[in-house]
Amino acid sequence: MSAASTESFWHKVMQEKLPFVTAGVFLSTGMIHLLPDAVKLYSSYNEMVDGSDEPYPLIYFLACMGCFLVWSVDSLNLGDSGKMMAVAAAAKPNCPDVSQFIEAVSVGSNFAKARTTVNSQRSIAVLVTYSFMTPLGIVSGMFLSATLQGPSAVLAQAIALGIGSGSFIYLAFHEVSEEDAVQAATTTEKLSLFLTGLSIMAALAALV
Repeated sequence: MSAASTESFWHKVMQEKLPFVTAGVFLSTGMIHLLPDAVKLYSSYNEMVDGSDEPYPLIYFLACMGCFLVWSVDSLNLGDSGKMMAVAAAAKPNCPDVSQFIEAVSVGSNFAKARTTVNSQRSIAVLVTYSFMTPLGIVSGMFLSATLQGPSAVLAQAIALGIGSGSFIYLAFHEVSEEDAVQAATTTEKLSLFLTGLSIMAALAALV
């Protein structure tokens, strides 16, 4: 296989197949990993402050707002670069594990896929911003952990995870609506690839 045909093959995979795998990864990340953690933390917060037995479903509202925020970014004509920054902002700055590695691969693949639609200046801007965001997020998390104690710290974590879960859920549906992928992949391929990504993260949730 020549270099040109090899490049064409991988380009086709990334444009037509990968979105459905990453959609499964994003959806399961939001629904299985982030959202349940946020709900547990919010329940713990209510127990700490002797809140209502049936509190307002704040976390689910925040998940909806997370969807809205990422949709707003896309609507501002930022394209794939805006999508990547939303993922980066939603990612948890905890110790890396297998699930975060898979999420990172999904984000990286989106950037590689975006090379044909994002100009070089915008790509550089995204990379520079992302480079600053990661340490900034870690420092911010350390500052909040040191500043907030007790119920306030738990509530802050719940809010962050709630918004993050919504952004990942939105990104899942954004991925399956990719025009190139929708037109090129068969229904069986779409379902199989989506289930592959979802199953990987679901299995990790059971093991970790």
